[in-house]
Amino acid sequence: MVKRRTSLTDVARAAGVGLATASRALTGSAEVGAATRARILETAAELGYRPSSTAQALRTGRTRLIELVVTGRLSQPVVTGLFEACEDRGFHLLLTRQSAPGEGMVARPVVDGRILLDPAPGQEEHPSEEPCAVLRTGGLDEAGLAATARSMADTLIDRVEGVRV
Repeated sequence: MVKRRTSLTDVARAAGVGLATASRALTGSAEVGAATRARILETAAELGYRPSSTAQALRTGRTRLIELVVTGRLSQPVVTGLFEACEDRGFHLLLTRQSAPGEGMVARPVVDGRILLDPAPGQEEHPSEEPCAVLRTGGLDEAGLAATARSMADTLIDRVEGVRV
């Protein structure tokens, strides 16, 4: 039997508070007293509660996903640099591949930003509303690839979060 995921309702019930109070406590709202917040946080930890990323995405309009669109060869330093930058900023890295000409339209995942890795000529344009960047890897050694990828991810996440760059 598969155990179902602990919900916010479960936490609220176990802590003896309303759903709104539990939600406010877990998001750090100042409207919840310190003792109540501590009780709710302790209950959430005991129950193994993790916020639903889907619910958060619906509420905020953000997925906290950065898509890496791979068009050819993928190198470990690029993945490492992008992954570390995303992880440091609370984002996840999603790897997808560019569809080849003639494959038809492939549905793109809902993401906050995209990085096109070494796109072929004519594929640099990306008709989407989210921020998009192009990463070209030619002529860079492994250290340069990792540093460039990390810097690009940081800049893209700044754009996603509305930070002036």
